[in-house]
Amino acid sequence: MEDGIQPLVQFAAVVEAPAPEVSALLHEDAPALDPRHGWWYRGRLDVTPSDRGALVTYRVYNGASGLRRWLVRLAAFNFGKTARLELDALVRRISRRLGRPGYLVDWPRPARAPRPFWRKRNTGTDELGPPVWAIAAVVEAPVDAVTDLVVPAGPVTAAYGRVEVDRAGRRIITEGNWWYRGETTVAPHEDGAVVVHCIYNVAANWRWMVPLLLWRERRAGRLGGGVADGLRGLGERLGCAVRFVESPG
Repeated sequence: MEDGIQPLVQFAAVVEAPAPEVSALLHEDAPALDPRHGWWYRGRLDVTPSDRGALVTYRVYNGASGLRRWLVRLAAFNFGKTARLELDALVRRISRRLGRPGYLVDWPRPARAPRPFWRKRNTGTDELGPPVWAIAAVVEAPVDAVTDLVVPAGPVTAAYGRVEVDRAGRRIITEGNWWYRGETTVAPHEDGAVVVHCIYNVAANWRWMVPLLLWRERRAGRLGGGVADGLRGLGERLGCAVRFVESPG
C-alpha cells in the first residue's frame, strides 16, 4: 500500500540471485513499464531479500484524480492479466542476464488467525466504521417484549449467509453476499424501546461498487422498504405506536 492507497493489482516473483544484483538490473529495465499505460498508471517495483534469493513485487496504482479514478476502476477488470505478463517478462529478462532461475510466485501474505465471519474483510479488524445505511424507530412497548420479536431466543438457520444471535446484547447480525453485513439492535428508550438497523460494507475487494449498488436500490425505491415495513409490523403485533427517528449510527 502506498500512502494509504490500495493497489489495483499486485504480483510477486522470485529470482534466485542476490537482491542487490537483481535490484541493479531491475532499475535498468523498469522504465520500460511506465510508457505502456496511459494517464492513470503508476507502477511500483520493489526488491527485497528472501530465502530463495530476491523477491520482486510489482504494484499498480490508480494515479488518476476526480471522476477519472472511477473510470479507471471500471476499465481495470482485465488489467491484472497485463500486469502479470509484464512482471513475468521482466523477471525472465533479468534471469537470462544473471543466468539464474526466475519465476512468478503467490503474493506473500502474513500468517494470521482465522477471522470471525463478522470481522471486516477489507481491514481484518473488528472496526466496522460508519454504516452505509441505517434506520431507527421508537416502539412504544416494553423493551423485553420488543426484543422477543426482534431477536430470536435460539440459533437461526439462514438460507444463505450467516446469522449471529446475541440475545444478551439484544442484537442480531446477518452477513451474506460479498459485501453485506446487517445489524439490528434493541435498546431501552424513555418511551419503550428503540430499534436500530444498520447496513455495513464489509467487502474485501471492489468496495467502491457498494455505494453504486445502494444508489440503484435507493433510486428504485427498494432500499430499506422491507425493514421499514417490519418495524411498522412490530407496532401492529404489540398494539402500540411506532415512530421513526434519526438513527444514532
